[in-house]
Amino acid sequence: MKKVAFALIFFFTVAAGAFTAQAGPAAKGKGSSVDRALIQALALTESQYIKLKALEKTKTQDLKDAQTVASADMLPTFVAEINERFETAVLQLLKPAQQEAYVASKGTFIK
Repeated sequence: MKKVAFALIFFFTVAAGAFTAQAGPAAKGKGSSVDRALIQALALTESQYIKLKALEKTKTQDLKDAQTVASADMLPTFVAEINERFETAVLQLLKPAQQEAYVASKGTFIK
């Protein structure tokens, strides 16, 4: 009986690990827009990456707040304002060469 229980636990552990590995970062992050391609294309430092993730988290929260507070006709205005603040903050975070690469590929990495 112990062997069967151990085998089941082992099976479910391996299956869960395989499922999360197969799902990939997009499924884990659910809407995470900072991806590996952006990090590589801009050659972000660890500090920049952490700050970018914090900016993204703030943007996501602001968008959720705007959806709950704003009326349907005002929502596009709020979303545009939030996106503009995010873009400005990202550009301030990056070095000049990174800024050029980001602007050149704008829309490719961050949605």
